[in-house]
Amino acid sequence: MTDLNAGMDPKGAGSDLVLSAWWCNRFWYIPIALVILTGFFCGAHLTFNLYFNVALHDDGLYSVPEARYYLHLFGAGVLGASLYCTFLFASDANSKMYTGVKLPTAIDPFGFLIYIIGGGVTGLVLYCFAVAGILVAATNGEEAEVRPVLAGLLAFAGGYVTDGVKGFLIHWFKKVTSSMKGEG
Repeated sequence: MTDLNAGMDPKGAGSDLVLSAWWCNRFWYIPIALVILTGFFCGAHLTFNLYFNVALHDDGLYSVPEARYYLHLFGAGVLGASLYCTFLFASDANSKMYTGVKLPTAIDPFGFLIYIIGGGVTGLVLYCFAVAGILVAATNGEEAEVRPVLAGLLAFAGGYVTDGVKGFLIHWFKKVTSSMKGEG
């Protein structure tokens, strides 16, 4: 009979099992790298080319200034997430490429793609929360304005620290819901 726990470390934290199949291979580092490079390209296009290239401002969706502004912020978040995915990719490849333990699978490129798109959304949401906070704290109902450079930096930072923003929101939600349970 085969021992199912063979290959597991004594603390049960992970597996030392070396998987070798078409879906679990070093090959999947190539599509992951292409996804990250595509994230950089799309983020740079939305952040810089769309914002500064006036010739694009006459085409369909790009002709609406508000849509162009939010696409610019989404692109900045995508750039931040792509930069963080580069760090994740390099640290993963450095630790696993030569050992063969827990190599990337066919699903990993999709995970990086979702992380990059989620970073763009997180950057946009962080910008909206920051603007809402500035409006409440700094004005008396008057229109407040955030400069496009600062807005882009906020969106970039939101994309880069997607996990930190998610952790903060989870902590805040648990804190709010636990105080509501105490009142009821």
